[in-house]
Amino acid sequence: MKKKSILFLSFLLFSIAAWSQNTEKGFKALKENDFEKAASFFQKAVEKNEDALAAKLGLALVYENPLYSKYSFDKAFRVIVYVEKKIDKSSTLKELEKYAYTKNDVISIKNEISEKAFAKLPPNATVYQLNTFISKYEGMPLTEKAKEKRNILAFDEAQKENSLTSYQKFFETYTDAPQAETAKERFEQIWRNLYTDAAADGELSSLNEFNKQYPDYPFFDAKSHEDDSLALVASQLNFAKTVDAQYEKQFADFLTKSAPRELAFVSLQRLLESKLKAKQFIDAVLLLKKYQTLFPNDMRIAEMIKILEAPDKTVQVSKIGNKINTVGWEYAPSLTADMKKLYFCGRNRDSNTVADNEDIFVSEFENNEWQIPSPVHSLNTVGGHEAPLSISADGNTMLLYSNSDIYFSQKQTEGWSRKQKFPSVNENISWEADAMLSADGNAILFISDRQGNIGKYHPFSNDFHGSSNGNTDIYVSLRTENGWSEPKNIGAGINTPFSERSPFLHPDMKTLYFSSEGHASLGRLDVFKSTRLSDTSWTQWSEPVNLGKEINGPLDEYDYEISTDGNIAVFTAYKNFNVDIYSVFLPAEMKPSSVTTVSGHIIDQNGKQLDAGVKWENLANAELIGNLRSNPADGTYIIVLPNGKNYGFFAEKQGYYPVAGNLDLKNININQNTQKDIVLVSTEEIISKNVSVTMNNLFFEYNKFDLQAESFSELNRFADFLKSQPNLKAEISGYTDNKGSADYNLELSRKRAESVKDYLVKLGCGQQKLTAVGFGMKKPLASNDTEEGRAKNRRVEFKISAD
Repeated sequence: MKKKSILFLSFLLFSIAAWSQNTEKGFKALKENDFEKAASFFQKAVEKNEDALAAKLGLALVYENPLYSKYSFDKAFRVIVYVEKKIDKSSTLKELEKYAYTKNDVISIKNEISEKAFAKLPPNATVYQLNTFISKYEGMPLTEKAKEKRNILAFDEAQKENSLTSYQKFFETYTDAPQAETAKERFEQIWRNLYTDAAADGELSSLNEFNKQYPDYPFFDAKSHEDDSLALVASQLNFAKTVDAQYEKQFADFLTKSAPRELAFVSLQRLLESKLKAKQFIDAVLLLKKYQTLFPNDMRIAEMIKILEAPDKTVQVSKIGNKINTVGWEYAPSLTADMKKLYFCGRNRDSNTVADNEDIFVSEFENNEWQIPSPVHSLNTVGGHEAPLSISADGNTMLLYSNSDIYFSQKQTEGWSRKQKFPSVNENISWEADAMLSADGNAILFISDRQGNIGKYHPFSNDFHGSSNGNTDIYVSLRTENGWSEPKNIGAGINTPFSERSPFLHPDMKTLYFSSEGHASLGRLDVFKSTRLSDTSWTQWSEPVNLGKEINGPLDEYDYEISTDGNIAVFTAYKNFNVDIYSVFLPAEMKPSSVTTVSGHIIDQNGKQLDAGVKWENLANAELIGNLRSNPADGTYIIVLPNGKNYGFFAEKQGYYPVAGNLDLKNININQNTQKDIVLVSTEEIISKNVSVTMNNLFFEYNKFDLQAESFSELNRFADFLKSQPNLKAEISGYTDNKGSADYNLELSRKRAESVKDYLVKLGCGQQKLTAVGFGMKKPLASNDTEEGRAKNRRVEFKISAD
């Protein structure tokens, strides 16, 4: 029995010693920085319950060390928190003291781990990362710092979004944050701003839409009830018609009570109508000044007063001609760039296809007057409604309106093609109209009531702002290598929250005429002028200027088109219960910049008329500017060039060499017309008959042979031609006029030809296939007795032959 007791005691002592071996080995390995072994020993100790609490403390020390392959501050923190909870028992505290650790040591380790975890957070820690730290290290001193940082960051995010949702989420999530009160204030302010914006126009439809969209709006008050009441009154006033004397008091009362709401401003415009019709401009100014103080932040009234107080101008407005206007309706006039044809829409005319049809007509200007119009049969349909929107500068593309969309038709040999929807500009659920092509053929301007306009969505034909125009904005779509671009709003400098109509960009490519309800309009739609401020931007415009009281009256003015020379505007007006086309001579300050019109025929060497493309470029930077076509029926072409640049222009047709011309308009500031026929030579004849072709757009300084940069576009095209014909060789010939000695001119012409050859070689043309020859003053094309003749004789030509 005694022997068994001794054996049991020995086993117990051995077991106690064994229980502590793994923990001791763990701390030893930890001291030696062997964290993998330390972790293994501590885990075994925990599994066997050998000084498990001390082993867990050891694991916390392993997990917090970055030298351990599986280190984790989060795991270390969870373990040390567990240890801290257990050390209140005297037995566990003795266990830790056995390994020289106290309760304070545990607390210190716990703080150290949380500090390391905080330090590990990236400098740009996200709200999510900070919230994760706060939740995992709850109660630690640094969580307060993390909360402070989190609150700042989360509030910044709420401010960037600046929405009801973002601020509500912030103050409901972070109730104790110092920014919570500010978030609540911003939340309320956004609510009130949304309502104020909805109520600002005074429209019942706007308030109804707000209530539908925001049924939970929490701040209805006496002001809200007043808004509802006044909007209901407004809905019963007839803003569409001229205000008769018997209704003036109703409009005046509404104006006084509802100002500065937008419909109060419209009421003021309607009260002006009778005075403007009677040309009682002084009385109109007095009326504006009477109510001006009710609109303290509206600069339009001051601008209207300025317009009415401006000195009277002599403006001659007249019907465009009794051969065009009839007892029927004529409207939507569209002038061709050469001002020789006028397209328009006719309704209830004797020659309409059906009595109430809208048909397209054209009149020609001959013998100093417009002739009797003819219907354009290839575009008109029985029972249909066709109206022209505009005609391209080359006269070959017509834009038309049909069923809320924009269509186009192209001139063919036998008339106009069948209409097709214009690519890119139409949307299925919106209304598009009032389109025009820019004179360079690279942009289309049009109007649309689509979602995303400046201001709130109000579709065309719905009552809004005292008319049925809705909120329509002007857009632009650009021609690209891949087709027409996605339309772009031309910006808040032109477009307003109300209606903009009938944009017309003059061929000077910078003067925009358009109609607007939203700028300082004397009444309804007025015509304005603005200048495009950059050749590369369609959103930078000067402040729009009202064309004045002599042109803009109390009713709608729109459908204005300006003649190429800038002298005349044609437009539609409703007078004496009939719609007719009128013209007006523009005052000097309302005219566009001057332009040069270039026209002529494109023919081959035998005089045959050709259907060809016409392009023009800025020779200063080789930028291709415009792209149009000649008339397919007779080979005539017309291009309109803004003055101020040095242009190259050339014709292109498959199978022909693109012969170029030059017009230096840098110092031209008057309107002018230039006739230039372009003779194209077929590449077959150039090769087979050894035809000499003059390269017109080559430029050298006086008495020098270095090519100027303006020459590069022409030579680049010639190089492309040569590289596309690898079996050909070219002779480049230089010529001069008769100024100077024959020897000098011979050498100068040779050097110029050599300069051309050298440039072509740099572009990859084979040197062995190029020959440069100088002929000096030999072979003149014209008499050297005039400067014009001498200019023709100073030239470089090429001839092509088989290799």
